[in-house]
Amino acid sequence: MTIDRLPNAVPDSATPRRRPLGMLGIQIGVITVVTLAFLVFGVDYLYVFNTFLLAILGAVALNLLMGTVGLVSIGNSAFLLTGAFGSMIGIRMGLPFPFDIVFAGVLSAAAGVVIGIPAIRLRGLELALATLAGYFLISQLAAQYQLRNGGGTAGFLIPPLYSSFDLDRAQQYWALTLLCIVVVLLVTVTLISRRRSGRAWRLIRENEIVARGVGIPVTRYKLIAFALSSFIIGVQGSLTAHFSGSISFETFTLAVAISYLAMVTIGGLDSIAGAMIGAAVVVWLPILVPRVVELFGAGGAADAGASAAIATVVYGVLIVVFTVSSRGGLAGGAQSVWQKVSARRPRMSSVRPVPAEAVEQDDATHDLRPEVAIPAGDARVPGV
Repeated sequence: MTIDRLPNAVPDSATPRRRPLGMLGIQIGVITVVTLAFLVFGVDYLYVFNTFLLAILGAVALNLLMGTVGLVSIGNSAFLLTGAFGSMIGIRMGLPFPFDIVFAGVLSAAAGVVIGIPAIRLRGLELALATLAGYFLISQLAAQYQLRNGGGTAGFLIPPLYSSFDLDRAQQYWALTLLCIVVVLLVTVTLISRRRSGRAWRLIRENEIVARGVGIPVTRYKLIAFALSSFIIGVQGSLTAHFSGSISFETFTLAVAISYLAMVTIGGLDSIAGAMIGAAVVVWLPILVPRVVELFGAGGAADAGASAAIATVVYGVLIVVFTVSSRGGLAGGAQSVWQKVSARRPRMSSVRPVPAEAVEQDDATHDLRPEVAIPAGDARVPGV
């Protein structure tokens, strides 16, 4: 058996049912319409929306690693940190934009392979702890580099992209730039995950022993997944450095890694749409909760702190709910509701009208049938 026949070996629950190109078109259309809406009507919230577009990159990358391949990782903050510092190193080497971003992504992919080689044989909690150890290692290396190369405790300054424009115009250009990057990412990840590599990754996730039995090089495919996911997260870290204009190792904390785990878990594993939905929930929830709190109480510093705590509690509860109940998350729940609604919808096109001649003939035939008189109380007649 070869990898080309993997669709017959992978369980139905492990393979998406919707057509990938159709879903891809819907995802690109929705994110494009929302971006244009913010460009026209929501200029005041463009900074938060651009943060959401940046979060999509990391959520899709982590979803590829956790949802498609089944490798739990808490080290995505380390790859964000590597990408941000890699961009700064690339600028110091004289690399112009966007080549410094490519350099940062390659450096982050190399870090992912280095961490993945010793952790590649682990699964579950042990793999998560191994990636957590990699996060602490990279964080300490970045801290030493920052303190010894002029960063001090404040970090490094990077000229922000589009800094020659005013703030609103710069955010608009950032939105268009990030939209193009997100579209390229969605197309690339969809095509990769729906082809031979994606089928192999899903079979590895479902049963690694069976994957080895059909001839899949499990170690190589896992390292490819680590490298690809780390590359995307490294690009996100580099773009974050250009977006904010400053980087420091203290910015990329363990809480950031947990927030991306929340995005993937809430949105739904092995679902690009789920990663986008989870990113929207985690990014916009702290913005929307204060609005709701203001409706029930007076504003203030205490209420602002309470709003942040409430937002944290809400998506913490969502993590627990979707971890215990279903790996489909919000995207899977929405798909289930849509399937139930579609199943209950009457299919009028499949009902063919009966010709009038057939109805008349049936009535005539019914009239010619002999009537059988059944004696009352006759127990020998079945059904009476």
